[in-house]
Parts: sequence; C-alpha cells; structure tokens
Amino acid sequence: AGGVVLRQVLAAAETLGLDKLEWDSVERIHLYVEALRRTYADRNQLIGDPDFIKIPMEKLLNVDYVADRMADIKANEASLSSKVGAGVERKESEQTTHFSIVDESGMAVANTYTLNGSFGAKVQIPGTGVTLNNEMDDFTAKVGSPNMFGLIQGPQNSIAPGKRMLSSMSPTIVVKDGKLRAVLGSPGGPTITTTVAQILLQILDHGRSLEDAVAATRIHHQWLPDAIWHEADLSPSTALALGKMGHALKERDRIGHANCIEVQEGKLRAVADVERNGGKAAAY
Repeated sequence: AGGVVLRQVLAAAETLGLDKLEWDSVERIHLYVEALRRTYADRNQLIGDPDFIKIPMEKLLNVDYVADRMADIKANEASLSSKVGAGVERKESEQTTHFSIVDESGMAVANTYTLNGSFGAKVQIPGTGVTLNNEMDDFTAKVGSPNMFGLIQGPQNSIAPGKRMLSSMSPTIVVKDGKLRAVLGSPGGPTITTTVAQILLQILDHGRSLEDAVAATRIHHQWLPDAIWHEADLSPSTALALGKMGHALKERDRIGHANCIEVQEGKLRAVADVERNGGKAAAY
C-alpha cells in the first residue's frame, strides 16, 4: 500500500506543479494536503491483499487517473473528506524501524520492519527474546471504526484466514539513468509514506540538500480524520492561512524518523533524523 500511495503522491505533485512553488508556501502545502486526502481515500477503501480482492492497480498507478483525481481541487478552499471518496467505485504508535545501506560496490538496501504498536502484541516467544508484532491492527476490524493510527479503512481489508493486512511501510530506492540516487525510509505508521514523499519531493524537485529535507517541518493528512497533522514548528502564519481555507489543523509530536542516503557526483551523503530520536548515519 505504501508504494501505491507514494507513487500517487509523486504523480500528483507533478500534475499540480508543486515543484514550481516554494516548499514552505501556503499554496504548496494546501495542494499537497488535498493530494493526500484523495490518495489516502483510495488507499483506505480500495487496497488490500490481492489474493483476496481485485485491486484496480493499473488504474491507480496511471498518471492520467491521478490527474483526474486532482482536477476538482480548489486553489483556496479545503475539500471535505466526507465528500471525497475513492476514485474507483467498488461493488461492495509507531514502533517501526528503517535502515538504509549502500555498500562499497554501490549495492543498496532499504529495509523497513515493524512491531506496529509499542512492544507489539506484548508477547515473546519463550527462550528467543523475539517479540511478536500486533500488525493485526492494520486490518479493518470494524468498518467505519479507526485503528490505533486513526485510519478508517474499507471492507476490502477485513480479517480473513491467510490474508495479509495493509501496511504503510515504504522502503524506497531511487535510481536515475541507471545509477543510484537515494535510499530512504522511515517508521511512523501511516505517516511513513508522507515522510518519504516529503523528503523525495524536496531533494528531487526543489533542489534542497538532504540535510535540509530531513530537518524540514512535516505535515500529514490521511483522508480521515479530516485534519492536517503538523509538527510544532509549522509557521503560525502558514497555519492561520490554511485555517482560513477551511483546513482543520492538529499539532502532534515529531513525524517520522527518516534514515536516508543520497548519491551525488559519486559521493555518498547519509542523514538520520536524530532530532526526532532517530538513529545515526554515516557515509564513506
């Protein structure tokens, strides 16, 4: 699911011309949030285990489809998530870890793994020290009710034997002209994909350094609850302007713990989200 969301967000950014707007501008944040609103509506209502449901994957990944989804966005007015459904009609805490590695041969690994909630299921396998996750929370246990991350998902993600639940994990490797450009990922539940998207958009479209991209203020929207979640250092004037457009805003703790590596002119640069209690990074 994370990969589909990330691809849609990046396609929406291109469709809406977000690269032509200042990163911290109210206009860009508004359009970015509206893209997230529509993308997460698709994610929460259309995606599940492909062994159990038919996912309109070809359509969801089509740039023209994404452009159509963005067409009703108003420049100065927030949409209502209650009025924004999935784009395809259907007939029916954040305890994750990510590490990025590039070896001396240029081989890259982006690895994201999770316990889901704090201490997972709070059960350990005797004699192993292995803690079991509580990833079952990523299923739709009850349609219309939020999970621990506030996600409200559709019946396509309901619990069934042998079925895999949705996940937001988005380990990402970027290649340009056949050469490695970046390796990145993050913990953070549903904020994982938006964390990765915000860093990618900055380094690829806005020419920002990886250090600035990782340190930048982050925001998140996931369709429902219908609010922009933002870090405390969001500019008050930006928050006020977004509020006047009709966006609801809620402050929260730091979003994500990204660990990233980029390659430019054959040189590696590694940056970890240390200010958000992330790990360390080193590049040689």
